Amino acid sequence: MKALVIMTRIPIPNKTKTRLMTILSPEECAEIHRAFLRDIVETGSKVEDTDLYLFYGDEGPLEVIEDIVREGMTTLPQRGKDLGEKMKNIFADLFEKGYERVVLMGADIPEVGIEDLEGAFDELEFKDLVFGPTLDGGYYLVGMNNLHEMVFDPGIKWGTPQVFQETLEVIKRSGVEVGLIKSHEDIDTKEDLKEFWKRIEKDSSCENTRRYLIENIRERLLCRRS
Repeated sequence: MKALVIMTRIPIPNKTKTRLMTILSPEECAEIHRAFLRDIVETGSKVEDTDLYLFYGDEGPLEVIEDIVREGMTTLPQRGKDLGEKMKNIFADLFEKGYERVVLMGADIPEVGIEDLEGAFDELEFKDLVFGPTLDGGYYLVGMNNLHEMVFDPGIKWGTPQVFQETLEVIKRSGVEVGLIKSHEDIDTKEDLKEFWKRIEKDSSCENTRRYLIENIRERLLCRRS
């Protein structure tokens, strides 16, 4: 049994993607997060023979994203005082349900493709853990075939550029085998968003996000002074 988890905030103005408020309004930050999430859910639903879960934060009611949730997708609230504890609880709950491979990803990088997700599950056939690193020092995906609590060590400084390196150092002491899949860039700042637009403007990926950017934000992304 395999489970794919999408872990997300509820896209509420002033509570999500706030670092993009140098170029977007609070409402636009929430809407672009919705577009990211819609693309990620569509990609996740294509992974065969895998149960799809969405664990959501407490920023607002689930009804805000009910139009994004797919039929057959399980939605549950996150539990825990920080990111590490929330992730640990998700993995613990799903392994308790009998899943043999669990992959968890965030909702901030719509460029994550089906090949990334399938590759993560493939890695777990031979490795204990798998990570999808981000270029800013974090990771957008983590997968396990058993609960490895050291990944969520209380000493790890969540939300810093050292997260992935600190996590790897903790893991090395345990002797488990780690696999890696393709790195991706986070989209947290105005500069990140502009670079993201350059990557996707001429292809068909991230359809929902591309459409939102074209209809609402493209001119600002093209303006050198924005």
